[in-house]
Amino acid sequence: MNYWKSDDGQVILYCGDCLEVMPLLDVDFDLILTDPPYGVLPNGKEKDRFQWDNIDLIPFTSKWFAYSQLLMKKSCWIFIFWSQKYLNLGIKIFNPTRVLFWRYNNLINNPRNNFCYDYDAIFVIKKGNPTLIPGKHSCDLEFTRPQSNFKIDKLVHPTQKPLNLISHLIHITTPQIVFDPFMGSGTTGVACAKAGIKFVGIESNPTYFQIAVNRIKAELSQRANS
Repeated sequence: MNYWKSDDGQVILYCGDCLEVMPLLDVDFDLILTDPPYGVLPNGKEKDRFQWDNIDLIPFTSKWFAYSQLLMKKSCWIFIFWSQKYLNLGIKIFNPTRVLFWRYNNLINNPRNNFCYDYDAIFVIKKGNPTLIPGKHSCDLEFTRPQSNFKIDKLVHPTQKPLNLISHLIHITTPQIVFDPFMGSGTTGVACAKAGIKFVGIESNPTYFQIAVNRIKAELSQRANS
């Protein structure tokens, strides 16, 4: 199993199947923040670049979620991005405490004569009694989606989430160590590097794993030189 570890040991990234890596981890997390596969990408069942989204949704999701719960501290937050298409199914699997809604005004899927797909759900699960920082915290979150023509937060992964959104979720939960079993291009790790927070991530695709390593290395270097 390939892995990368930052010089200060604050970041550890694994390239592999999370169902194989998670049982090997000997660490407890106080925030799990992830965007798992949920079988909705176009042609995800075919031989194309979305092949990683070809899953048997219920058993796969139930299994990784069960493993992740074994890695939680006594007091822990979990944020899980999820699709509108399988919203009811996700609620049954995760039994969330709350549901946040991330709204965006760009790159919107606009079906003809029907409602737009202009938001993603974020399930909130609590273990123990974790708290947010003092203040009012809306369940309605509006952040622009990354785009390939952006200089900042440039799109390098088809389901990439906004860095500012991930940073916001980390900021309000004040974790000591964060885990993302489906890190993709590493946005959660970049947000942790920016904030000086420990991070462990897993990605099965070698290409995206290397992109994540490069992005996090760049952020750590920038932080060290600032």
